[in-house]
Amino acid sequence: LYYLLLHFWAKFFHTDFGIRLLSALLGIASVTLTLILGRNLFNNKTAIISATFLALSSFHIHASQEARTYSFFFFLTLSMNQNL
Repeated sequence: LYYLLLHFWAKFFHTDFGIRLLSALLGIASVTLTLILGRNLFNNKTAIISATFLALSSFHIHASQEARTYSFFFFLTLSMNQNL
C-alpha cells in the first residue's frame, strides 16, 4: 500500500527530497497520534512524555528520512489503536 501511495506521490514531487517527504510527514503524524493515544489511554503528562520520546528517537528520525515503509507501518499501527 505504501508503494502505491508513493507512486502517486511521486507524480507531484520528482526530487529525492519530495519522495522522502511522504515518510517524513507520516513520521510527524505518528508523533501527533502518539500524543492523542497517550491522552486517551493515560493522561496528558504521559502523552507529552511519550510523544517527546518518539520525536527524539534516533530510530524514528532515521526511519522517517527513508523512502521505505517503516514510518507508514508505524503510522498505521497508531491509527488502528485510536479506537481503544
